[in-house]
Amino acid sequence: MHNDLSLLDPIARQQSDTMVLDALTRYVAQPGTRVGEKLPPESILAEGLAVSRNTVREALKFR
Repeated sequence: MHNDLSLLDPIARQQSDTMVLDALTRYVAQPGTRVGEKLPPESILAEGLAVSRNTVREALKFR
């Protein structure tokens, strides 16, 4: 078994974060969304986007 972690590609995760952020941006920009309205729980967002809760959390962090 190879233990060289430098062979792993972290870009895929970064792209997932960006894709989730883009999807959430489109979600809140929908007509009828009110200012100050809460997002659904991260577990619901993760399920709807088919990603982990951690990916949702990372996408919501300010960059």
